[in-house]
Amino acid sequence: MFNVGEILKIVHIITRLVVGGAQENTLITCELLARRGHDVTLITGPSEGPEGELLEQTKEPSYKVVMIDKLIRSICPVYDTAGYLQIKKELRRLRPDVVHTHSAKAGILGRFAGYGLKGEWGQDLPAVVHTIHGLAFHPYQSGWLNKLYIGVEKAAGKRTDYFISVADAMTEQARAVGIGKDKEFVTAYSAIEEDDFLREISEQERREFREKYGIPWYRGLASKEYSEKQSVISKNNFKDGKLPILCNKDNLEKGRLKCMANPRKLCMAVEELHGKNYLNLPTTRKRPEYYI
Repeated sequence: MFNVGEILKIVHIITRLVVGGAQENTLITCELLARRGHDVTLITGPSEGPEGELLEQTKEPSYKVVMIDKLIRSICPVYDTAGYLQIKKELRRLRPDVVHTHSAKAGILGRFAGYGLKGEWGQDLPAVVHTIHGLAFHPYQSGWLNKLYIGVEKAAGKRTDYFISVADAMTEQARAVGIGKDKEFVTAYSAIEEDDFLREISEQERREFREKYGIPWYRGLASKEYSEKQSVISKNNFKDGKLPILCNKDNLEKGRLKCMANPRKLCMAVEELHGKNYLNLPTTRKRPEYYI
């Protein structure tokens, strides 16, 4: 569809810029595309949540940022309809070559909006791309909710030209339920700010950190409070209670780690993992003996 080296007008759409892997990945993608000369715009909704927000990182970017006030994470027919219309209006104004969506809500509304405009300003334009950072449906959900999410994702999949998955497992899970069966998938592992991990941590820093929380060693986990990530903790780790995990103190105190049999026994409540302090985690991440 496009030639190698061609400068493109690209619009990325993500539900909100809270601290998280999908959000960090999207910001890195926008920055690198802009450095290569592409005309990049990021559409996002209000960045509210206990995770902390990344909106500050877009204050002086090399790409444009458009805020859609009705683009929210929770399901709300009134807001979702308004958000869809706002996104479609912005896309019609921007006339992008590529619409690239991320996350569940933005992925659905953005793909419907982008595909609905296909052909208005160019043959087969805009191309609609969706990155699967995670899937909204899971086995532990109620049957009707699971079927609803799968049905909506299958409908959005029909309006997607290309899929990008952050892991082969995401592709397999999507195709297993009929999402994008006739579409092209490619795996692109999540980008990270590698400079944050290149600084060597001294033994003194490591020792002070462990003494502060009274742990001889620990296993690190890349996660916050979402239940699908909690299940990974409960199924695969810390069965004997001897391997502590560092977790968000706010989540532990508010009982959000419901999938774990005894979260207060297995978790060490760490302030560094709360809200904006999560951005300082590279230092914390390098202290485990090994990392999940």
